[in-house]
Amino acid sequence: MRILIADDDEAIRSSIEKILTQGEGNVIDLATDGQQALDKAKNLKYDLILLDLDMPKMNGYQVLEDVRKVFPDVPVVFITATGETQKVMKSIAQYRLNGFIEKPFTPEQVVDIVATATRSQKKEG
Repeated sequence: MRILIADDDEAIRSSIEKILTQGEGNVIDLATDGQQALDKAKNLKYDLILLDLDMPKMNGYQVLEDVRKVFPDVPVVFITATGETQKVMKSIAQYRLNGFIEKPFTPEQVVDIVATATRSQKKEG
C-alpha cells in the first residue's frame, strides 16, 4: 500500500512510519504540514492518508476537504491529541472519515485502525 503520513511532529511521523513498514511492504510518504500533505495527495493516488488535525499552513479538516474533491474514496484517518475525540466523532459522517488514532497510541492501535480503514475501502472498491 502507498500511505501518506502528515504530522508536524517528527517523532509521531517516524513512529507511525516504523510501525507501518515492519514487514508489510508499504510505501510511506511523509508531510510536515497541511499544504505539503495536500500537494502530495493531489499528485499521487494513496491507498490511505493519515492526517494530524493540528498542522501548520492547513489543518487536517482543510486538507481532507480538498483531498475529497480529487479522490473522494481514499481512506483518511485523523491523528488526534487526547481530548479531541468528541470533535472527531461528530465529524466522521460529515467528512467521510475512516477513523482516528488518538495520541499517545500503541503500535497495535495503529495497525488495527489502518487495517479497518483499508478493509472497508477494499469492500467498496
